[in-house]
Amino acid sequence: MPAEHTDIAHDRDLDADAFSFRLHARAFAPHFHHAWVLGCVLSGRRHLFVQGREYLAATGDVVIFRPGEVHACAPAGPAPFVWRGFHFRTGGAAAALSRAVAGAPQPAGPVHAGGDVIDELLAAHARLGGTAPAACKRMRLFTALHHLGISVQRRENTVSPAPGPHAPDPALETLRLHLESHAADRLTLEDMASLARMGKFRLIRAIARMTGATPYRYLESARVNRAQELLEQGLPPAEAALEAGFADQCHLARAFRARLGVTPGACRRRP
Repeated sequence: MPAEHTDIAHDRDLDADAFSFRLHARAFAPHFHHAWVLGCVLSGRRHLFVQGREYLAATGDVVIFRPGEVHACAPAGPAPFVWRGFHFRTGGAAAALSRAVAGAPQPAGPVHAGGDVIDELLAAHARLGGTAPAACKRMRLFTALHHLGISVQRRENTVSPAPGPHAPDPALETLRLHLESHAADRLTLEDMASLARMGKFRLIRAIARMTGATPYRYLESARVNRAQELLEQGLPPAEAALEAGFADQCHLARAFRARLGVTPGACRRRP
């Protein structure tokens, strides 16, 4: 079996990350990001679990996750999973992607038919992190996002649809925001239930229904986000692990691999 490959490149001009994956049987644990996530499936099929719903993403599809949207994925067949993706936190790219989703004829799920847009997105992806002029990278990326906005349409591939809107549960959103800013705190289940203003057993059921995870795994995702911020500021992985609430660097590395597919060192931005 060919070796797996993961890579991340940060583009300072666009404040964006470009992820590249070639994976086999690896699954990704439930997690969420501060960023808008946009990706192209170039090979393979994946079961996606997003905010309590299940979808199927296959070769030729484009996948979009909103900031704060809890998602996970697992293989849906033996073919290798090849992915090219972007993380946009702020700025025009994030706004353009938001408009692309908002402009869909009906509430859009995360999976869309890629069509000709994939070639444009791949061309933009290849330039991120490179030495091309900033204006050239912006033009290529924003052209791709503009055409994505025109072509995006909901793909009827929901396996087990759940009623209700795509927005997170307000109580869980309150908890998520607190965890993002207090990730290193030693929070118990009772603490998290109090923050969400619900009983602890109701909290367990609510998070399991939305993410398929336990409250502690939800907290761990917040810690991964905090550690990623610290690494991007140049902090060494061992220090970032402790500052974000992990027991040690090994624990941080396992959590990163399970959620981001890359090592903590790959996320550290150096001058």
